[in-house]
Amino acid sequence: MKAKRSLYNFIFSIISQIITFAMGIIIPRLFLMSLGSEANGLVSSIGQVFTYVGLLEAGIGATAIQALYKPISENNKLQINRILSASNRTYKRIGKIYILCVAGIAIIYPLFVKSDIPVWQIVGVVIFSGMGNAINFLLQQNYVVLLSAEGKGYVTTNLNLILNVLSSLAKAVLLMLGYNVVIIVGAQFVITLLRILFMRIYIKKEYKWLDVKQEPDFSALSKQKYAMVQQLSYFVYSNTDIVVLTAFCNLKIVSVYVIYNTIIGVIEGIVSSITSSVTFALGQLYNEDFKMFKKVYEIYDTLYMTIVFALFSAVYLCVIPFLSVYTRGVTDVNYLDNTLALLFVVLKLVTTLRSQSQNTVNFAGCFKETQKSAVFEAIINLSVSLVCVYFIGIYGVIIGSIVGTLYRGISVTNYSNKHILKYEKTEKFKKYIRWGIYIAVFAIICLVTNGILPQSADNYLQWFCLAVPCTIVPVAVYGILWVVLDRKVASDAMQILKSKLKRK
Repeated sequence: MKAKRSLYNFIFSIISQIITFAMGIIIPRLFLMSLGSEANGLVSSIGQVFTYVGLLEAGIGATAIQALYKPISENNKLQINRILSASNRTYKRIGKIYILCVAGIAIIYPLFVKSDIPVWQIVGVVIFSGMGNAINFLLQQNYVVLLSAEGKGYVTTNLNLILNVLSSLAKAVLLMLGYNVVIIVGAQFVITLLRILFMRIYIKKEYKWLDVKQEPDFSALSKQKYAMVQQLSYFVYSNTDIVVLTAFCNLKIVSVYVIYNTIIGVIEGIVSSITSSVTFALGQLYNEDFKMFKKVYEIYDTLYMTIVFALFSAVYLCVIPFLSVYTRGVTDVNYLDNTLALLFVVLKLVTTLRSQSQNTVNFAGCFKETQKSAVFEAIINLSVSLVCVYFIGIYGVIIGSIVGTLYRGISVTNYSNKHILKYEKTEKFKKYIRWGIYIAVFAIICLVTNGILPQSADNYLQWFCLAVPCTIVPVAVYGILWVVLDRKVASDAMQILKSKLKRK
């Protein structure tokens, strides 16, 4: 059952990423061409403000999912209901506070932002952007937690995919008809309400035994404050960049950041699909059989690392030629910057690699033990960004994120290897050697190809013809490295695969 759900999660997540990528190419360009970079930057900036408000929820989801792994593996429905009852009450309280925050931001935000966009439009975007999140906390988020812990993330993925396609089509039609930004964001709000409705219908049909009116077990969420620190750290990495750029630069620079983050973030999303498809299974296996968990995790970890390095090497080779086609005709700001592309790729690379060790911390529930490094990461990230943005603008903000994420990645990896996975010194040494080799190959690929490959393309077909070999070569190189450096792990992977096939 776990393997089947993992497969479903992966397949549907990849399909979702591909379709979302296609929509992500069309809609932002229509947005830029119809409303300009300033409107694009406004929507992104307000979206980031509400992710700050989302800190009200920090730690609840991660703690609830970790607490649900054990009762789900034991099919203890009473305990599942008690945990969900506790998280449900918490989410409802958060939703009510969130509504008050939306009202406050609608009044305050227009006073501080520098923009030629009418104030009434800014207020409208704030209200429609925020209310969807508030209603989500009130009516849906608790069920998302349950599906994630059970390994049914593909249900949420498919629902989001269908409604995201509808949202993208609605945006495209409204943009082509010349409607303003308020109407476009309002249409997205309506579709958010449909998502919530369909989710509640599914839960009532498939989980007839679910009863969130049971006596809540708040002790199951006792690690929330420690998990909150972990999420605050990740939040600083993923959300402060746009806020700093909004404060110290302008909305056009915010738009440049958003475009790079969106395009390169597609690969991050694909990699995240791999992680999310098996996280529930690894979390349950950790609580059932640690010895088997460690063996499976070693296979997964090395293969994941190989895929990440290969894909982001390919992204670096392809991103500027793609943007040369994608942003053609947009003249209000320059989107083509090799240095920016490299910094973004490095940032996404270290972020995705860090997530592996963070997952083991989540499985073990070691939130308290690793919270200090999370705090230091946030401090380093924000401090370096604020200093460097003054001197080198957008580059400084990304460098701040890279430095903070590297610190956190090294710290949490060392803790995971020593205290959770309990690797011997030789095992840890082999892992560090592999890291060094992979990083060296990445650097060689970037240096050798710099100035050799074309930096522009005339159309998407020409770009595709360039992207194919630029993807195949890094994948082949890192695939060979994986087999050579991790022969035993590759052999174990083949044995597990054969046993699964024989069982079938």
